[in-house]
Amino acid sequence: MYKLVGFIIIFCSFTLRSQSLRFNPKIGFAEFDFNFEKESEVNPNILNSIGSDIRIGDRAYFINTGLHYSKDDFYNDRSQNFINQSIHFIRIPTQVGLYLTKRDGAFVMYIKGGLTNNIFLLNSGDANILNEKIARINLAGNLGFGFDLFKYANIGFDYDLELSNYFKIDPIIAKRNVYMFSVGLNFDYFKN
Repeated sequence: MYKLVGFIIIFCSFTLRSQSLRFNPKIGFAEFDFNFEKESEVNPNILNSIGSDIRIGDRAYFINTGLHYSKDDFYNDRSQNFINQSIHFIRIPTQVGLYLTKRDGAFVMYIKGGLTNNIFLLNSGDANILNEKIARINLAGNLGFGFDLFKYANIGFDYDLELSNYFKIDPIIAKRNVYMFSVGLNFDYFKN
C-alpha cells in the first residue's frame, strides 16, 4: 500500500511541474451490487462518497487522481434478522481522461478511465460481524464521463467493476459493481 501511495505522489509531483490543475471537490451517491459466484444473503444498498478529484493537464488529454472517503451500506438478511452494516473506505482513482470539447468552454464534456484503489478503514453498524472479513485493499476498473458547466459546476457518472475480491472469505468470491452519480465544483490553477 505504501508503495502505491508513494508512486502516486512521485508521479503527480513530476506531472505538476508545468501543467494546469482543475480541483473538483464533490459528493457522490451510488447504487452497488455484488457479482457472487455462489448465492449469498448479503444485500447491498447505497454507496456515499465525498472527496476531491484533481485533473492534471491543459491539453486534450489529462490525468485524473484524487482522494475520496466512501461508505458502503448494506444489510444481511438471515431469518428475518436484519443486520445493518456500513463499510468505510478511502478511494484513490488513477485515471487517464480525454476532453471531448474545448477544455475552457461554458459546456465541457470529458471521458476518463483507469483504476480505483479502495483502502478499507473501518466497519460500523449493528454488529461488527464482517470486520475481519473485508479485504484491506481492493482494486476496481473504472470508466466515467462528466460535464463541466460554466467552468465552475461539475456533474459526473462513473462505473466501477471490482477486479479483486471484496471479502477475505475463501468460499465467497464477491466483486462489486458500482454505478455512481456525483456533483461538485471546479477550481482551476494554471502554471505559467
